[in-house]
Amino acid sequence: KLRALSSRLFKIQEDERRAISREIHDQLGQQVTAINLDLKLIRQDHVNLTGHAQLDRAILESEQLLNSLHDFATRVRPDVLDDLGLHDAVESHLWEFKARSSIAVNLESEVQRIELPPVVEENVFRLIQESLNNVLKHSQATRVDVSMKLQSENSARWLAVTVSDDGIGTAKASFIHDSENGSRLGILGMRERVDLLGGTIQINSEVNCGSSVSIRIPLNANQVGFAEEECR
Repeated sequence: KLRALSSRLFKIQEDERRAISREIHDQLGQQVTAINLDLKLIRQDHVNLTGHAQLDRAILESEQLLNSLHDFATRVRPDVLDDLGLHDAVESHLWEFKARSSIAVNLESEVQRIELPPVVEENVFRLIQESLNNVLKHSQATRVDVSMKLQSENSARWLAVTVSDDGIGTAKASFIHDSENGSRLGILGMRERVDLLGGTIQINSEVNCGSSVSIRIPLNANQVGFAEEECR
């Protein structure tokens, strides 16, 4: 029952993120765009030179607000995840991560043309997102590598995801101890997501040798633990 409840809560959270992102993009984004256009029209007709600087500042600020709304909506729920799938969503997020952090990124992906279950795409994206957040906060890395590869074992199919960095790392025992005692809630959330998907997660970190997160998620319908039926 606890697994079913957690599964349902994750699904509700993702649905709410999707709704918030669309509201920001469709409603607030359109309103700011309309304000920006009105200001530009006023600027064209305004003959008082003393007011030009104020109008120009208002136009610039409205454009900055529009960009901020777009960035926020993308972080809440990237449109590309729904429109184009996991590969493009991860690639887009990596480029944004690189621009924000100046950390070099590399992506190796075998899922460009693979249709994955939506629940897998949503949660794998969140797992990669949280892994990158940990890199940004703790690693002092100069490079991060992300891979998404398909594996087959007998009749079972798996998605293997790895996020590794060249950062300062930390003692493995301390790393695991901290996560188990709740000082790294992001890692605890990652473990829960993977468990509900029926997968496995391994976190390795050594002092001055970087860190890596390795995840395996089952893709067969009878393997995936994060099933809609469990939520009812």
